[in-house]
Amino acid sequence: MHRTNVNVNKNRRVKEKAMKVFLGGTCNESRWRNLIIPMLDIEYFNPVVADWTPACMAEELRQRVVCELCLYVVTPKMAGVYSIAEVVDDSNKQPHNTVFVRLRDDGDNRFDDGQWKSLGAVAEMVERNGAMVFDNLKSASIYLNKVKQKEKNKMEAYQERVVEEKRELDEKLAKLLAFIDTERFAALSVEEQMRMNIQRSIMACYNQVLGQRIEAF
Repeated sequence: MHRTNVNVNKNRRVKEKAMKVFLGGTCNESRWRNLIIPMLDIEYFNPVVADWTPACMAEELRQRVVCELCLYVVTPKMAGVYSIAEVVDDSNKQPHNTVFVRLRDDGDNRFDDGQWKSLGAVAEMVERNGAMVFDNLKSASIYLNKVKQKEKNKMEAYQERVVEEKRELDEKLAKLLAFIDTERFAALSVEEQMRMNIQRSIMACYNQVLGQRIEAF
């Protein structure tokens, strides 16, 4: 597959509905993508296609922007060093979105000691920049799946406010209901009792709506 060196502003990540990882790195008939994809719970974009067209290039560039995570896997089947440049660049610009994996073996191909040592130096640099580094696909897939789960469980600020609002309303409604069940309430005028019952009904309805919103998060 041909690679493009068009500059993409990765600081402007556009989130899609579900968290997704871009499967970047070695192509050249490497099968590492086929190995890791069954391990992933997170959605992914695989840029490798049988027929590389300008439309494929455009879609790859778009996906590199919208994917929240970029995985770079470098194997001894690599035909060039651009993927190494990409992961170093991303580890500087987007360290928390970048994952680097170096594989010593890929089929019948193997990095020699000198190449492996050089890749180790790259891995140390990427890790110092704040990105995640692994030397096997299994560990990388576990990390990516955990990131997805953590993101799924995280509430946005407005959602936290709705939860807090319902908690406060629960307390106020419980106090109102408790008061309505007392002799003091029975001693109030009929008009005041009516107003408080209307208040109870409105608060209960409002509370139900808040509960439905929380369930939909």
